[in-house]
Amino acid sequence: MSVGSAEGRQAAAQAKDLHALEAICPEYQANEPYGVAQETIGYLYYFRFTATSETLALDKALVHMQAAVNDADDKHPALPRSQQSLAVVYNFLYNAAAVLDHLNLCINWLCFAVNGCHSDSPDLPQWFQSLAAAYTKRYKCHNDLDDLEQAITYDKAAVEMVPANHQAFLRISQGLALSYCARFERLGKVGDLGKGIEILFAAVRSSPEGHFDLPEAWRNLSVLYVNRFRVKGNKEDLEAAILLRKLAIQKKPSGTSEYTTYTQLLGGAYGEHYRAYSSFEDLELSIKYLQKATDETPPEDPIYASLLEDLGSSLMFRHKTIGGGEDVKNSLQYMELAVNSLASSDRKVLYAQRNLAMTYLEKPRLAGNIEHLEKAEELLNMALGAIPSTDP
Repeated sequence: MSVGSAEGRQAAAQAKDLHALEAICPEYQANEPYGVAQETIGYLYYFRFTATSETLALDKALVHMQAAVNDADDKHPALPRSQQSLAVVYNFLYNAAAVLDHLNLCINWLCFAVNGCHSDSPDLPQWFQSLAAAYTKRYKCHNDLDDLEQAITYDKAAVEMVPANHQAFLRISQGLALSYCARFERLGKVGDLGKGIEILFAAVRSSPEGHFDLPEAWRNLSVLYVNRFRVKGNKEDLEAAILLRKLAIQKKPSGTSEYTTYTQLLGGAYGEHYRAYSSFEDLELSIKYLQKATDETPPEDPIYASLLEDLGSSLMFRHKTIGGGEDVKNSLQYMELAVNSLASSDRKVLYAQRNLAMTYLEKPRLAGNIEHLEKAEELLNMALGAIPSTDP
């Protein structure tokens, strides 16, 4: 029986306490791919953590995974697997505490694993993608372009190793497309968007209907299309994004986080279509979808503040189109809630403050209240004060 089997995972989750895991370890040690005693108990602690979120279990997993690597012969064929397992634990530690040293060690051990692995190993594409994801995380921390280039290199290597009819091909292709999108956002080269669209479009077309990863692939492809529309202004790109987001919504049940995200994105795409082509029908659709997403989202959800801001902005556009004070009143309410819901360290606060200020500026035109002008000035000063002088 393998420790990675359903029975092994269940045993780790249901053990009375952490000490009990060591007692059941011998049941699993004789089975590959977890044949080393230290690695076996490390995986039991790791599965315990994934089931219960006990941080002590993750700490113990690290101790045993590190011992498995230290005890292994340098030429042992299982060493790369042990190194990759150790990298997985460091990745979880980084996700839990955002300690950069953990991410650096994750990258370090993944590099050892990849370099020591046979070139025809079926594990290699997944390890390439994991390494690309780790470099992407570090890029987001330090904004070092070299990390992003490394992510693209390993994402490309993963895609090249997997046939188009493989179940993982769509997920791996998304990683490469998103890496190209990140480089576009950094360097502004629209060719990167074209590469991302070409790769992900082909992967979507080759995937069977009902593929688990299709809705998220449609969503990511739509983001690439919207970005290219903003640069080149091709209406077909924005309409393709709207179609993809409609498809994604249809595949997720109402009330799920994915449904809410896709609905917000669809509302945003209709809003963008309205701003570009002045179709009032598009604005009404934007408000409809944003209102639906907001109504179905609890206030404690992290996405709630951005939903309020998006909805408030759309209501202000409707006010400017057809007039009336009700939309301004509701927009002000939503914008204030958005600003108050965001953490002060969240960069989105700056934009929320700016949008709230613009709403306050609209109020005096309706009511002649000087206090609203003063509030708008205060919010704009707060936003400007938080922006570094080097920020464009």
